Amino acid sequence: MRVLVTGATGFVGRHLCEAFLEAGHQVVALARRESEDLERLGIKLVTAHLEEKESLKTALEEAGEVETTIHNAGLIRAKSLDHYWEVNAIGTFNLLQAMEETGCKPKLLVYISSLAAAGPGRLVKEEDRPHPITPYGTSKLYGEIFVKRGEIPHLVLRPPVIYGPRDKALLGFFRLVKLGVVPNWERFYSLCFVKDLAKACVAASERGLSNETLFVAQGEFTFSELCRAAGRLMGRNPKAVPLPQALLSAVGAVGGLGRCLFGMAPILSPEKAREMRQPAWSCSTERYRVLGLPAPASLEEGFAETIQWYTQNSLL
Repeated sequence: MRVLVTGATGFVGRHLCEAFLEAGHQVVALARRESEDLERLGIKLVTAHLEEKESLKTALEEAGEVETTIHNAGLIRAKSLDHYWEVNAIGTFNLLQAMEETGCKPKLLVYISSLAAAGPGRLVKEEDRPHPITPYGTSKLYGEIFVKRGEIPHLVLRPPVIYGPRDKALLGFFRLVKLGVVPNWERFYSLCFVKDLAKACVAASERGLSNETLFVAQGEFTFSELCRAAGRLMGRNPKAVPLPQALLSAVGAVGGLGRCLFGMAPILSPEKAREMRQPAWSCSTERYRVLGLPAPASLEEGFAETIQWYTQNSLL
């Protein structure tokens, strides 16, 4: 099978490419820039920007015929709130239009969305009415809508927070656990180990699974359970200290000001602070079995592999 992966040079995209290669498939990568790492793996690389439909049309024609497209490209942090919409929503629409106008349409389009598109809650189900609370979540939901309204058979995957080797987003969490001090932050979360997401994409492509929306996650955990699991693997018993809500909001406000004044993409923005104040971000995994896969990796297995990568790369 020949597969096109968008956003192939990023954390998730690289794992997707490797998983399809390991399964014996041919991979074409679509990215904003060249990548010698991907080319060394024998992957054909085409470049385009989601905001530019003409560049997408050229890239699709260069890529040639593919059976499956994994649309993974998108923004999780943005220099402006409009940028989420331009890349995640309109960028997806542009890709669909480019496919239609060039005739380079796959037999299956897998769209990597997010739990943020569904909105916060405990054990949210696929059929629950979406209620995103941030511009990022709204942009991913509209990406889903554009995909579902198109004529190409599709599958929408909604992972929660994704982590694993090469991820930097959760590095701060692991560093706090190793330091021995963590926020007293009793919230409920689902996580997604990146290799489980990659396996889900491969399985869906091989089975031709379409017209479904699925969560891909390891289950539900309290924040203290996450801290204890990471602590056991690093020989730490972290102490929980209070984190005032006002402090979280203030730091988010500073990040938002920096975005307005300097055009930077803040790590902690007002919308990210709002996400963090929610009591739960967890999802049901009941329908995961339709992929025909064994259960996702355990939390300890995913954390162990992630910690090992951080350690080997002198990050932890």
